[in-house]
Amino acid sequence: LKDDSFVFTEGLSPVFNVYDLSGKITGEIKTPLPEPQPVTGADLENWRENYKNIVRDKEWLNSFGKVIYKYRESIHKKKPNLSRFSSTPGGNLLIEGLKTPKNSRPYWLIDLKGNILKSIEIPCLISGVDISVHFIFAWSSDDDDNPLIVCMKRKGTEAEDLVRIAGYRR
Repeated sequence: LKDDSFVFTEGLSPVFNVYDLSGKITGEIKTPLPEPQPVTGADLENWRENYKNIVRDKEWLNSFGKVIYKYRESIHKKKPNLSRFSSTPGGNLLIEGLKTPKNSRPYWLIDLKGNILKSIEIPCLISGVDISVHFIFAWSSDDDDNPLIVCMKRKGTEAEDLVRIAGYRR
């Protein structure tokens, strides 16, 4: 990826666009991501439950938060097909998928041609992963929402170190 370009996705396609700094599309990356799926009633219910759990001001939730029960359908037709992605020092993309029914998250390390260098599922006790030149990081939080950050010194390729961090258990 050139220094004067960036990758963008709205999360509704397995294809990422590459732009130059003027906003012109200069390429695309076909990723291994699945096509986005329609939003279901169960997704809407999960959203309500997650919202209730993250709002700390229960008085506000009881007064104003009741609007979440009025939603009968999502304003979005489809769910995004990824949670986040980042570029790596090796010039690759690390893509974090959505939480699976097995309470894990898929990660794909791909090159800029869309070739999979490593595909792995990591238990959801890890909330995210990043790769730097010398370290690989994973973060999560404890039961009191205190951040927990794991920092491992890089020992191998990005793909090898991704496997190492996936083995972390708190």
